[in-house]
Amino acid sequence: MIEWKDTSSWSKSDVDRTPKAWTTHIGRFRLVVHRHRDYEPDQWLATCYPDVFRQFELASKDVDEAKCQAVAKLQCICEDVIREVTSR
Repeated sequence: MIEWKDTSSWSKSDVDRTPKAWTTHIGRFRLVVHRHRDYEPDQWLATCYPDVFRQFELASKDVDEAKCQAVAKLQCICEDVIREVTSR
């Protein structure tokens, strides 16, 4: 099971402390499911470091489903790379 950590950052004046960023490490990757001020308030995004993808819009408005979608996105990218490498 993948463990996620609340990595939200807050201003001292923030009253609402609802988590807005979740981070996990999978191998060498750091995967973050987060909100962003330039998107709708209920839109979850995924960013994967180092520079795999940034602010990828996730379909789910539910954070747990969004986390699963982010992991699936990373898995698809890894599978595509493996397929490309092994087909040469």
